[in-house]
Amino acid sequence: MDINFYSGTFYGIDDSTLTNVLSIIASLLGAIISGVIAIYIFRKGIDLQRKEFILAQKDQHLEQESLLNSSCEFLIRAINEQIAKIVEHRKNLKDQNSKNIKLNIETSLTTENIKILSARELFSLIVSSKKGNHNQKVSDYINFDNSIRHIETYIDSFKNYNEEIFRNLDEKRKELNQSMETLNLLHNKVVLDAQQGHKNKISQFLKYFSDRYHSYKPYLESIGQPENLSVLNDILIKDTLNFVNQEKPQMDSDSLEIVSILLKIKKTISEINLEKMNRRRLILNIARSMLSAKRLLIKSWISSNERAFTYRMN
Repeated sequence: MDINFYSGTFYGIDDSTLTNVLSIIASLLGAIISGVIAIYIFRKGIDLQRKEFILAQKDQHLEQESLLNSSCEFLIRAINEQIAKIVEHRKNLKDQNSKNIKLNIETSLTTENIKILSARELFSLIVSSKKGNHNQKVSDYINFDNSIRHIETYIDSFKNYNEEIFRNLDEKRKELNQSMETLNLLHNKVVLDAQQGHKNKISQFLKYFSDRYHSYKPYLESIGQPENLSVLNDILIKDTLNFVNQEKPQMDSDSLEIVSILLKIKKTISEINLEKMNRRRLILNIARSMLSAKRLLIKSWISSNERAFTYRMN
């Protein structure tokens, strides 16, 4: 048997090469582990931020809901107090002699506190941040917003109401005062003629008128109502005009002028009463409309409060 020997160089992995390979592997593993840890920390940070955001969102919603609830309670209470003032005001207007024609407006009757919330915040509070059927939530939002807008309109109506009733009745009062001044001058002339002995000038009508004129003023003073329109109308105007219609006395120029003034005063008093009656109707209609808006506000507000909040990242 032949034995052959081969010559050459044998290559293997020495210690330094192995060290380098292990170092690379260790570096790679370290990088992977570091990456995994970094990703873990990043995700934990995101989760923490998410939780912090949700908590902040929850606190904000609860704060806004508290503001909305307290504002609605104040507004509803103010509406009820305003309705009570309207009832009292209508009683004053029924009183023919009452000069209290101004409607007292409740100072707390305002939507300013609710308007602190923007439309976007209000929508989020009632719709997007609440659980429940979307259409029902949107309906609540629309009803709530409409009720607030209507209430604002009625508040403005109260202010306009005061301006109009003052302007209209002040004009009628001035007309009435001017007529009464003229009537007083005519009566003084009758009295002066009587004092000067011009008996022939004092007709049956003038004597009757003078008696009526003298009788109604002391009565007004006795009841403490020097400007009582009812007494003025009943004792002086109606009685005197009835006397003319029934007795048909002879009328001179002074008598005709007195009758003309009496008719003018009667007309002005009727216009004052008509204006007050129209104002009573108007304020009653406004009050009814405000009550309807209040009911809509309460319904939508309660419906929204019955829903729980849902919190999510925007």
